[in-house]
Amino acid sequence: IEACLFHGLLQNFPNHFHEHYVIGCIDGGDRRVLCNNREYLAEAGDLILFNPRDNHACSQVGDELLNWRCLHVGEETMRRLIRQITVAEALPVFAPNIVPQSELVPLLRDLHAMVLEESADFCKEELLFALLEQLLEEFAVGFSLSERIIPDISHIYDIQVKEGCG
Repeated sequence: IEACLFHGLLQNFPNHFHEHYVIGCIDGGDRRVLCNNREYLAEAGDLILFNPRDNHACSQVGDELLNWRCLHVGEETMRRLIRQITVAEALPVFAPNIVPQSELVPLLRDLHAMVLEESADFCKEELLFALLEQLLEEFAVGFSLSERIIPDISHIYDIQVKEGCG
């Protein structure tokens, strides 16, 4: 899992995709986001969810600089995490891509800060499981948590910090 942080950008991002999940939030600067042929206006406090290979682009709206934070989660890591939360073997597909003023943004910010501050692994994992469980419950298309299991959080995941990653 990578934690990425952009601070004070004016840059537009052309159409591209990632091979991993992107779970992020806008902290400042409005953006016009085009994802999978749908257009959104993303603002501070909005949750952003990109699935692997979701085509997306964004451009600046107004004069405020972009402040953005996100976590990149590889498919195999996501598969292991999902198996620890549920009995499911399938990878989630999150929708919609932009969730206006999501109540999960503070949880994401806290987790992101813990990764950047290199907090204790147990605390990061506990927060990661809490965030993923909520994402599955609220935004995973066709996913059911009715057969949840208690996650075994004794396994440590490799969490890295990167600034300015795309």
